[in-house]
Amino acid sequence: MSQREISNYISQLSEKGISSLEDICNEAKKEIEDIKEYLHIADTKRIRMTLLASVISQFGVNESRKKIHNVSYDENDEEIKVLHQKIIELIADKPMTNREIIQAIGKYQEDHKVFRAIKFLGENNVIKRDDSSERRIIKGDGWDEYCSK
Repeated sequence: MSQREISNYISQLSEKGISSLEDICNEAKKEIEDIKEYLHIADTKRIRMTLLASVISQFGVNESRKKIHNVSYDENDEEIKVLHQKIIELIADKPMTNREIIQAIGKYQEDHKVFRAIKFLGENNVIKRDDSSERRIIKGDGWDEYCSK
């Protein structure tokens, strides 16, 4: 956090009547615990989603799974175009894993969109996986053509 963000945080607490150093620290600790709990729930839901996708895959109903993951993905949508551009900018600097890309973009709650954008760029040969054991994403054969648009 920057000094400005810290000052803003303290000001917000002060408006709530929290002004002692001990109370400020306790409030920050409480908020950290709330965030940890939220992230734990999100991780649990992600694991559940993976399990459910496996159930669908096990029964051979792959079309249903495709529909779940392709909902509201429009490559011409401005948000998606911006997402594609961010991924391209990241890969231009250095090869990265899917997780590194998601963390760099900072869209934890919408990581399915980032994965779908990576998949779209891969399907269009803009990016590809390297052959190393790390399986990092690198520039694909269609990189120059896509980037020149």
